[in-house]
Amino acid sequence: MFDMVPPRIWLLLLIAILAVAPARYVVAHVTHSPSRREIGQPAEDLSWRSTGSLARNLAILTGLAFLAVFIFTPAAESFAKSPSFLPLLLAAFGGFALWTVAKGYRTGAIEPMVRGASWTFLRAEQPRRYWASMAWNGLLGGAFILGSGMFLADAPKQALRDRCFDWTNTWSPADELVACNRLLAEHGDDDRAPTIAARGSAYYRLSDYRRAGADYTAAIRLDPQDSTSRYNLGLVHEQLNDLTRAAAAYSTA
Repeated sequence: MFDMVPPRIWLLLLIAILAVAPARYVVAHVTHSPSRREIGQPAEDLSWRSTGSLARNLAILTGLAFLAVFIFTPAAESFAKSPSFLPLLLAAFGGFALWTVAKGYRTGAIEPMVRGASWTFLRAEQPRRYWASMAWNGLLGGAFILGSGMFLADAPKQALRDRCFDWTNTWSPADELVACNRLLAEHGDDDRAPTIAARGSAYYRLSDYRRAGADYTAAIRLDPQDSTSRYNLGLVHEQLNDLTRAAAAYSTA
């Protein structure tokens, strides 16, 4: 059931959740204005209320509203499909976790990320749970940052793979060919058979059937169980009017 929900809906839900706290502060700031208090009412503690906090929360709401609009743009869709998306998302989570540690050390109160703001430990009153939560948030932040670095280091290679294999039919055959050649030259020991087969498909789309056939043959030599390359080799033979070899390739596939 959840597979049918578009990713943008989950992002909007996340944005709405993030907007709850700053929106509540803005509403409270307005409704608890001293100018709205009647003279006969008892004095109220408004030490939490400040212009700086109001500006900060309004800025957060503005940024979230901009993000809610941005996720429906083509630029956002392109970014979500890029190899940099996951590393940057992990880095954002890691940065937020480390920020909670810095804030917790400064204020003496920490909210463990396993539960969120509904569970807060104070350094003065609950030192063991406070320091355990500080360590936990710091560990999560470090893990997210480390994972982000690993994925980011792999992003250029992944970008070449996406262009070479072109699962979404986004690139031209010439672009695929360039990416496959770079991938074989720079990362030739990784998944060599499917990369050569992908290059063969680029040659096929460019109507260079002899080179396509050579690549499909090389891919089959590296992976004899590759039925797709055998079928594609049959297509090559058919384009070259070698129907006997085409039939043999199809039968083997």
